[in-house]
Amino acid sequence: MCPGGSPFFLAILENLKEMDLQGNRLVNCPYGVVHALKRNLLPLAKWMLAQGAADLKDSTRRLDVLKFAIKSGNLDIVQWVVQEKLQEKLHKSEDLNLSLELALRLHHLDIAKYILDVARAEPETGTILADRAVTKFSMDNDNPQYLESWFEQRLGDPQGAAEQAGLWFNLKVTQFLHKKGVDLEPALRTTCREMDDERVLVTTKVVPYVDFLLSLEGGCLAKSANTCRFSAYHWAQ
Repeated sequence: MCPGGSPFFLAILENLKEMDLQGNRLVNCPYGVVHALKRNLLPLAKWMLAQGAADLKDSTRRLDVLKFAIKSGNLDIVQWVVQEKLQEKLHKSEDLNLSLELALRLHHLDIAKYILDVARAEPETGTILADRAVTKFSMDNDNPQYLESWFEQRLGDPQGAAEQAGLWFNLKVTQFLHKKGVDLEPALRTTCREMDDERVLVTTKVVPYVDFLLSLEGGCLAKSANTCRFSAYHWAQ
């Protein structure tokens, strides 16, 4: 049995010398490695593996090694987990999306960028990450500082973000993207599509959002926005 969460076990993690026992069940337990990673103790994690800690690959579904590494906030630890292939299922889109969302939620942008770089090396997952995880998170974190970092570090697809902004009528994100010169046509298309769906619950924020799109110069965009505007006013009544 692995005493993964016991106070005794966690205390021992802080002192490498206490674990210098051949065959000690704490050393052989895979939970020891992941707890060491979470607590930013990379040398300890490496030492435990060298001492014969249980193969993490046999328990990736249960342990989710990368999640613990991300929680440390240490990019070196995350890179080590990836390079050593400690999480066998790392290149599955679901695992990468969840890992990316966790890094973003904890505001570890350097780790998020690294995970994106890893994902983009896998063609079948790169698009999913750009269109879903990053843009979805940008909708929930529309403060200027985060958006600036998100945009400058190329953590996601601006067109995908525009589309998501249109889906949720997010004015702050749309205005930010406009200032950065991003084409807002995807935002408009998504908004108009939502207006055509009678099941959509339209709130008071829809009209100002569409009015902003209408105020932008540029023929096709303005005309389409004008059509969409009538739908917005109709459903907002």
